[in-house]
Amino acid sequence: MNLVSPNEMFKASKEMMLGGKDPVTYYDWVNIINFWAANLHKDLLKGEMPALMLLCKMYECPLEKSQILSIGSQQYERRIQSENFRNGGKDSGVG
Repeated sequence: MNLVSPNEMFKASKEMMLGGKDPVTYYDWVNIINFWAANLHKDLLKGEMPALMLLCKMYECPLEKSQILSIGSQQYERRIQSENFRNGGKDSGVG
């Protein structure tokens, strides 16, 4: 597991999702949060997702908590499905 600072994560998300621009619109922030959720360790995407919520708070994301949690949950489910597929359909024991 590689550790990345919040600033590096924000910079990478802007570069990958917005061509280096700062997020301005609702959809910009959805893209940023999707990037964060896809790149955080899956164990950090359980429950109230404190790491994702902290990133959102640090960078003043205007989305509602329920929207942020929904995006994180979708990324978590995608990751579990992908792991199950790679394991030949076997339950990964996570979740």
